[in-house]
Amino acid sequence: MIVWGTSGKKDKISEGEFYCPNCQTRRPYIRWQVGKYFDVFWIKLFKVGEAGGPFVECQVCKEAYKPSVLEYEPPTPGEQFLNWVVHQLANGMPLHMLHEKLIQDGLDEQTITDILAIATDGNVSECSGCGFEYSAEVTRCPNCGGSLRIPKTLPVTQQSVVIE
Repeated sequence: MIVWGTSGKKDKISEGEFYCPNCQTRRPYIRWQVGKYFDVFWIKLFKVGEAGGPFVECQVCKEAYKPSVLEYEPPTPGEQFLNWVVHQLANGMPLHMLHEKLIQDGLDEQTITDILAIATDGNVSECSGCGFEYSAEVTRCPNCGGSLRIPKTLPVTQQSVVIE
């Protein structure tokens, strides 16, 4: 009895370095294509086609991704910082508490004012109960449960903010 058929085998297309979304840093990768091979007694004799599209595999965490991951540019440290500020505000941190945290982290007043204006799109709401100010997307005061007044606009200076 002769056992024959087809099976798949990973064929290396290329390799290099990319930003791995799982590791969240630059890592080596291999770009693979799964080839379909004719085999007899599980010995691959020749390639008969492709068994699937190409994919990229991180050589550290071994996660597989679509090849478009190679085009991804991660956010800059400044963009990551601004995203963190927006996240803190969206989760209900009052402006004055975030302001104090940024002062403790060594940022100057004008930079903090500009960052908060950018992160809130210039719109903040004030609690009618405790007077705390929040990003306009917060609907109820997390501090006292009070309702938030109509948004007011934060002043934005004409200079651009450079976050590194």
